[in-house]
Amino acid sequence: MTSIMKYFLCFLISILCIMNFAFAQTMQSTVTKSKFSVQLDENTIVRNAEGKRLPYQQVAQMISSRAYTLDAVRDNNGKIIEYKIRAKTNDDTGTRETSVSKSTHKEPAPTNKGEIFPDFELTDINGNVIRSTDLKGNILVFSFWFSVCKPCLNEMQGLNAFAEKYKERKDIVFIAPDWEKKDAVAQFLKTKSFRYLVCPEATQLINALKIKAYPTNIIVGKDGKIVTDYIGGLPGIAQTLEADIENLLH
Repeated sequence: MTSIMKYFLCFLISILCIMNFAFAQTMQSTVTKSKFSVQLDENTIVRNAEGKRLPYQQVAQMISSRAYTLDAVRDNNGKIIEYKIRAKTNDDTGTRETSVSKSTHKEPAPTNKGEIFPDFELTDINGNVIRSTDLKGNILVFSFWFSVCKPCLNEMQGLNAFAEKYKERKDIVFIAPDWEKKDAVAQFLKTKSFRYLVCPEATQLINALKIKAYPTNIIVGKDGKIVTDYIGGLPGIAQTLEADIENLLH
């Protein structure tokens, strides 16, 4: 064998060794844990296998145990609308590490959960007076809205179905305060239905709650205390409110 052939053979062996090393490194990278970081806040919807929504603190504790992971649920446009939490499987072990961080973005919260909801007197679109003193012992579901608020309109169909589901329950009252004048609201309702008790000119209650963002959905328990409040147009808000109501009823 000539020296040139020996040189060529050594060169070829070197190339093969380099390629083998690179392939081994690539294979190793496929089993390295990937970081799946999810930013949650109190409004993020996370459900368990039974479809029950879990509170943020419970989700954070489950993820911290490293025994659970989250799967994103997307709508038809690919937008994440909620998450499902599940126990890790063998396929997840060693390849997926889920972490949860609480959002640093702060929405202007109108109230604090657990506070007593302020007394109010509203007049609905039909002229009926609605007083908090007459509703004691009931669950109150509020949707603060106005007629040209696009996020408000986007969730209206879902809220209508939500209210329709509980229409036979006399202990659940659906109220929709609006700061607009009665004439403007009446004109809007000629073309679009809202199955809550629509109450225009509700500025006194709106100011008492310091509501700055719309829509704002609030549930008040039978004890008069605020159970949950959701600010802004949130995907699946009707389902979220329904889950909250079911928790109160059981």
